[in-house]
Amino acid sequence: MSLITLPALAQEKTPLESIYACANISDNTERLACFDAAVSATRQAENQGEFKTITRQEAETVQKDAFGFSMPSLPTFSLPGFGGGSDDDSVKKDDSGQIEEVTLPLKSATTDAYGKVVLVFENGQVWRQNDSDKIRISRKRPPTSAVIKRAAFGSYLIRLNTGERFKASREQ
Repeated sequence: MSLITLPALAQEKTPLESIYACANISDNTERLACFDAAVSATRQAENQGEFKTITRQEAETVQKDAFGFSMPSLPTFSLPGFGGGSDDDSVKKDDSGQIEEVTLPLKSATTDAYGKVVLVFENGQVWRQNDSDKIRISRKRPPTSAVIKRAAFGSYLIRLNTGERFKASREQ
């Protein structure tokens, strides 16, 4: 009978791989000891902030909040169970799980000193028009939401619920 010790578990790539490895042990006593050690090491690693388990909903929230930013260090979460469709009707994804468009409620829509539209969304995102189209924001009937759609060459198109369309880039 051999017991798997914590140092052996620490050599595994991820905490979950340590747990999964225990399932392959045929002896009940060894398997239980392995699971106990692996769960203890996993709990300790999570408490120390070495990793975090997230739900699909949390991953989708991160994707939605980061939409429009180019952040290579941010994981895409395009893992099994995170791709394809979404439970959130305001998000449309492609087959690989990448967000193609989001619909967000607006906090404000204004024009800057150069006549460019500046949109502030309720979730804190700020987008600024970057094409030369003249867009008028009605004070009597201001837009209340917008669809932001991924376009060619890393650009984005915005369609306000009042019908106006323009290219934009995210600032915040």
